[in-house]
Amino acid sequence: MPPCERAAIPLRRIAERYEGKLVIVGISLDEDRKGFEAFVYNQHLPGVQLFDGGGWRSPVVRLYGVPANGIPYYVLLDASGSVASLGDLDHAEQAIETLTASPR
Repeated sequence: MPPCERAAIPLRRIAERYEGKLVIVGISLDEDRKGFEAFVYNQHLPGVQLFDGGGWRSPVVRLYGVPANGIPYYVLLDASGSVASLGDLDHAEQAIETLTASPR
């Protein structure tokens, strides 16, 4: 199973768990719009899913340093727009927990 497909279930779980506290925006590096749309539909991906069309030449790849062998790649931005986490889903989920924790 491809990595992006394996990530769909945990991503849906995170979206449900943090509903109202988190906005998910996916940016596809696919170059085939129909394939992208089918994947989003079939995997029931949460949030806003965007088709960039630029593939590995996308400005997003350069902006966030997406490694060629590291997709899916997660960029977590805090409420101010600052990068809170880069990399894999485990790191992103730990940062989400920290950012959404209620103050004591």
